[in-house]
Amino acid sequence: MRTKRYRIALLASLAAIAAAGCGSGSTAATVIRVTPEEFFTGELKRLEPHLEMNAACVKLHSTGPPMKLHLSLEEFNNGKPREIARSESDQDEPTELSVTLRPVTDVNAKQKKYRVVIADQRAHRSTDWVLGVVPFRKTSMLRSTLTTDVTVPPLSGSSMRTVQTLTVPEDLTPNHPVAVLGWFEGSGASTTAGGETIEQKAARVEWAFVLRLELR
Repeated sequence: MRTKRYRIALLASLAAIAAAGCGSGSTAATVIRVTPEEFFTGELKRLEPHLEMNAACVKLHSTGPPMKLHLSLEEFNNGKPREIARSESDQDEPTELSVTLRPVTDVNAKQKKYRVVIADQRAHRSTDWVLGVVPFRKTSMLRSTLTTDVTVPPLSGSSMRTVQTLTVPEDLTPNHPVAVLGWFEGSGASTTAGGETIEQKAARVEWAFVLRLELR
């Protein structure tokens, strides 16, 4: 009786694996829904004005086949972009991304600096095999952090600085990157045209840097 039950369970497992394999040829496109969230919530909002930093947070919900998520930090100097930092995830499912920006205190520094900290959380899915034949799927949460300092060059325009973050949900696809945060200084930084995106403003002002998500 036990042998018969074991065979039934084994056949059911193999059938499930075969069914999953049959769908592997799906042409569904990869889409990550990027939804802005409050960085400070509840009692933590009391700390916000005391920390002297700007922050942004987004939730990430992906559908379709896995792809690598790239985080790109770009500097724009008079409209010319230059990548200054990059990281990429493995084929895990991203779930959350947060970024903070604060001035770097250095009395010997001749130019302004900002410290950017980017933290991401993702779900890593793996499969263990019971008795070598029955698949057991499990999920673990992985976290990583990228820290970099950004130096502001001498600017001819106003010392006014502004920040713009993602305010409405957007779909991240291989053909449509999504900017999460933009920091602007110098000439043009104090004005924003109606409907102007983070990337459009970065290309227009004297100096800016932008955190952008891409799928590849």
